[in-house]
Amino acid sequence: MQILNFFAGLPIFPRYTALNRTAVEHASETLNAIFKSIVDAIITIDGQGMIVTVNPAVEKIFGYKRNEVIGRNVSMLMPEPYRSQHDGYIENYLDTGEAQIIGVGREVTALRKDGKEIPIELTVGQIRSGVDPMFVGIMRDVSDRVEALKEIADSHNMLDVISQIQSQFIRDGDVAKAFDALLEQVLLLTDSEYGFIGEKLTQEDGAPYLRTHAITNIAWNEETSSFYEENAPSGMDFFNLDTLFGAAIKTGEPVVANDPANDPRSGGLPPGHPALNAFLGLPFHIGNRMVGMLGIANRPGGYDDEVIRQTEPLLATCGHLVGALESTRQRLTAEEALREANEQLADTVAEMTRRNEQVTLLSELEDLLQACDSLEEAYTVVAHVSKRLFPELSGAIYGIDDKTKRLHLIHHWGEGHISNLFSSMECIGIRRGRSHVSAGSSTPLNCHHVDTKSIAALCVPLIGKSETFGVLELLSAKANGGEKRLEQFKDVALTVGRRIAVTFANLRLSQNLREQSLRDPLTNLYNRRHMNDTLERELARVRRDPKGRLSVIHFDLDHFKRINDDFGHGGGDAVLAEFAAIMLDHSRASDVACRMGGEEFLLLLPDCDVEAAEKRAEEIRVRLLGTACLVGGVEIRDITVSSGVATFPDCAKSANGLLRASDEALYGAKASGRNCVVIAKSADKADGTAQVATKFKL
Repeated sequence: MQILNFFAGLPIFPRYTALNRTAVEHASETLNAIFKSIVDAIITIDGQGMIVTVNPAVEKIFGYKRNEVIGRNVSMLMPEPYRSQHDGYIENYLDTGEAQIIGVGREVTALRKDGKEIPIELTVGQIRSGVDPMFVGIMRDVSDRVEALKEIADSHNMLDVISQIQSQFIRDGDVAKAFDALLEQVLLLTDSEYGFIGEKLTQEDGAPYLRTHAITNIAWNEETSSFYEENAPSGMDFFNLDTLFGAAIKTGEPVVANDPANDPRSGGLPPGHPALNAFLGLPFHIGNRMVGMLGIANRPGGYDDEVIRQTEPLLATCGHLVGALESTRQRLTAEEALREANEQLADTVAEMTRRNEQVTLLSELEDLLQACDSLEEAYTVVAHVSKRLFPELSGAIYGIDDKTKRLHLIHHWGEGHISNLFSSMECIGIRRGRSHVSAGSSTPLNCHHVDTKSIAALCVPLIGKSETFGVLELLSAKANGGEKRLEQFKDVALTVGRRIAVTFANLRLSQNLREQSLRDPLTNLYNRRHMNDTLERELARVRRDPKGRLSVIHFDLDHFKRINDDFGHGGGDAVLAEFAAIMLDHSRASDVACRMGGEEFLLLLPDCDVEAAEKRAEEIRVRLLGTACLVGGVEIRDITVSSGVATFPDCAKSANGLLRASDEALYGAKASGRNCVVIAKSADKADGTAQVATKFKL
């Protein structure tokens, strides 16, 4: 009857109030059956919000039995903040008649007995029967519909995300960014804590391994954080497949582990690793070929077939990305092979070009060396051509001093460390008589004149006709592959060294012959031929300078025949050699000392006026007078010399005139009693009187 009274008060049943009692009871039974069988929950409440009646569907939807809700406030079925606001809605409606939820159907959230919130569709109406206000609420559980809509929305969102990821990958080709976006979407979709996407690759022995393309940063200390930062961008390689994810790779089947700690497939976790409460490993394929896997962990409640189904579109996208990555690798491999082939061709062409240039330069070197007239010229030619023969190297040419056996720097090029002077014993190449590379710890013997900490050196000794002329040294920085680079130029360097050595030997022989033709063999002073050539050359130079002066001193040893008669020709030769040594001691580097023949000598003094020349002649005269020459245990003393001084242009205007003026002055000294210095007359004097300065022996 309570149900009948309830429905009798509803405005939708007004015609039943006029029925007779029997009819009412029959209707009551009918309505009661409908009330109990309807799938929607029906609850009536009074004006204070207390539950008066409920139908059986309330227990099914909310989980409460009838006796657990009758007499209690209907807000118990509402989550916050609706629970606190509910009674205020009723009071406001009863006071003002303003309906906020009354007579309005809408979707709200309800609270089950187990604490779970569910979406319901609620319609509230007022029962206008009796004095006290009554309200009826009809509620329908729409969880399935909401879930279906959510799945549709999630599916649409997923497709949008996949489309965006694919578009971005097509646009910029950044596969790492695409995999990161996919992993992020998978974690959001499955409510997982962390995970990875990896590609299945094969080792040389055929064993599979996993390389990640996206992985969550779960570093738990500084060491693992550094490892992640260093390796994650390029991909981490995992070779141990005795693990949960390894099971997915080896079997090609999904791996669901909702109790990893007790799963026999688990390989355990390293100390400090974040907790692994649940794991799902999903292989993805290209056609029938497994190419990678997705691994995710720690979804609340674990993983099931529904989660696997949800991730299928993303797995397909992972497969597509790996396929694109494989295509890219194949393209890059082909491009790399083509690039290497082009580089090899370019290297071959460059090598041929380099060899042709070397042949041309070697021919040029040969021609230039044949034109050289001295070792100095040859050194300059070698340095000039070597810069072009060895453009990537630094180098130097060293000459050797025949007396000290020390090598001195003649020319160098490039920026390498160059020694200016070193002993021949410091060069392993000189000691071995063959080329030698010094490269520090990689070579057993190293030249001491080379800083092998930063450079490698190739020393090629210049040996021709059993004579050592110096060293050709090539240097290369170790940072640029020094030793290997030197080996590339070694053959050319040896060829250059041989040609240089032969040229130097020929030049040395030529110089020796020339020296022999220009020097007096007894005194080693220049002879008359060289004096004539030098005098003409110096006069030409002096004529270009209005203030220029050139003086000559003509010497003649006094009573030399007597010395030969008294002490023999050996004594005479000793006196001649001693006087030559005195002349050289009193000569500048620019002066030229000559033996004119017999006991006559001449000293050529560039840039020297008559007064300075007179002083020089006097110094030599005094020095000779005080010198004792020891011959066969016998001293030859009181050796005197007469000299005549002439200066250009004061005394003469030509070479012959200058020699004639000095010769006339010498005769004047002889006529004045010997052992004196006479200055030739000036060119503008007509009386022929010579200026005489006589110094007699004390």
